[in-house]
Amino acid sequence: MACVALLPLQAMAQEAEGTTGKCRVNPDAADTVPLAEKLDDCNGVLRPPKVGDSEIVEPAPDVGETPVIRPGEIEPQEDQDSTGSAPSSFSISELVDAIGNADATARRLGESTTGSVEIQDITPLMAGANAASINTALAQHQSALANLKARIQESGPLSEALDREGVHIDRVVTALEEAGAVTIFVK
Repeated sequence: MACVALLPLQAMAQEAEGTTGKCRVNPDAADTVPLAEKLDDCNGVLRPPKVGDSEIVEPAPDVGETPVIRPGEIEPQEDQDSTGSAPSSFSISELVDAIGNADATARRLGESTTGSVEIQDITPLMAGANAASINTALAQHQSALANLKARIQESGPLSEALDREGVHIDRVVTALEEAGAVTIFVK
């Protein structure tokens, strides 16, 4: 029974192959045959137009194989930011809090001596959904952040740390001071 059902399909395929030229759509040619007649002649199947460069004489040269690197075949690499330090270990909420406390940090920087100074590039934290909360905090505390930047510029150790890392004061987002240790966040 299956053989009987396949025979008409094979016959239709052979018939369509014999009429491939007239069953192929040619958008550039003016078609004088009505669509219904064309569909009848082609068993209801019209082939798409040929595409590609028909004037290619020789195939593209073999340039080798693209290497495939599977997971685990290379050693993991530690990400580094533009200042050469590891990515920030601070959360968005800690960063927003540090922006909000810029006035208090500026006062503490003016009153205490600076111990260690760390520069943290937070550019990855300032992307996507995080950008809205950080940018809102930056807009709300502009004058406090300007005071903080001025205090950083006045402080020898802090401005020297920025200079060593090649970071301009305009890239400073905020800073955090804890027990004499200062973290300056830059973008």
